[in-house]
Parts: sequence; structure tokens; C-alpha cells
Amino acid sequence: MALDIYGFIRDIEYYGFFQYLVPFLICFAILFALLEKTHVFGENKKNLNMGLSLLLSFTILTNTELLDFLNASISNISLMIILFSIVMLLFMFIMKVGEGNTPLRYFALVLAVFATIWALVEAKYFNPYGDFTGAMYTFLYYLEPFIDVIIFLAIIAFFIIIIKATGKKKKIYLGGV
Repeated sequence: MALDIYGFIRDIEYYGFFQYLVPFLICFAILFALLEKTHVFGENKKNLNMGLSLLLSFTILTNTELLDFLNASISNISLMIILFSIVMLLFMFIMKVGEGNTPLRYFALVLAVFATIWALVEAKYFNPYGDFTGAMYTFLYYLEPFIDVIIFLAIIAFFIIIIKATGKKKKIYLGGV
């Protein structure tokens, strides 16, 4: 009998792979990495770190509400990790370490980040109709709270650049002081 990928996924889902094993492995990996990196119990204590990580990860399996939360959020967390990786790759391609980063490179980075967000907004996952105007309005609607902050920070950055370009710090008249 030939087994296709959908049948395989259905079978491992039936046996509880996604409901129990994936949250267990994620919690174990995160806890073990944190304990190894922070050296809470000292240097070269892998057995102790592994035992504690296993114990805490097994205790997570007893809490059904926490398991439901983890199962509901794993896909969103995975998507955010992928998006963060894309933004970091864009940053690595545009910005050069050790070279003078010009304002044009910063502009290209911001443009690339917004292009990535726009491409995701245009995806059928976010917009089932796939129309340009509806997706753009949705994008701007969710971006609206940040637009004021972005404009404010741009104005402050503009004045900082102007002050640094002149090279002189002007005294502010305080009225006879």
C-alpha cells in the first residue's frame, strides 16, 4: 500500500505527535538551550540541565490548557520566526559590516522590510480575495497606530541630522539667565 504525505501526517496526528510531542520537544529544546547558555548550575553540567529540562517539559504535558495554548500558537510563532529570518537576511544583504552605511542603505532596508510586509499582505493567506486595494487598505489599517510614531521619529531624526551637519550647537536664549 502506497502512503502519501497526507496519510502520513494524518497518522502521526492521530497518534498525538502534534498535540503532545511537538510542544514537549519545543519546551525541552528551549529550556535546555537556556540552561546551557546561562550556566545556571555551572560549567559542563549537561546531565543536570538535560534532566531538569526533561522534567519541566514532562510537567507541561500534564496541563491541558497550556498544551492547547501551545498548539494554537505554534504555527503563528513559526511564521514570526520565518518573518524575522527574512528581515535579518534583508538586513545582512543591504547593510555591510565595517563599511560606512549611507542613508540610501537605510532607506533601502526600510523599503525592503515594507515590501516584505506588503508581499505577505497580498498573499491569499491574509486576503482570500487577492485584490490589491482591499489588501492595501487592510495593511494601512493595521499600520495606522504606528504611522504617527514613525512620522514623529522621522522628524526627530531629521533635526538630529541637521544639527550634526551644521556642526555647531546653538545656545538657546533663556531670557536673561
